[in-house]
Amino acid sequence: DDTEIVARTLVYLSQSQSVLGRFVEAEASARKAIGIFDEALGDQKMIRRQGVAHMVLGEALAGQGKLEE
Repeated sequence: DDTEIVARTLVYLSQSQSVLGRFVEAEASARKAIGIFDEALGDQKMIRRQGVAHMVLGEALAGQGKLEE
């Protein structure tokens, strides 16, 4: 499904942006990926890739010093 490919690509982009220290952009990419996964899955259980997207979001937030969010 193309939707999942787009979401996974955004997760990879977010990881790359975090490595480069571009944490604000990484946060935006991760949030977009999570939104796509949420929309595609509806009420279904979280899949592994969606969990990875949440971890990547955590890395981006930590890079910004937003440890409380």
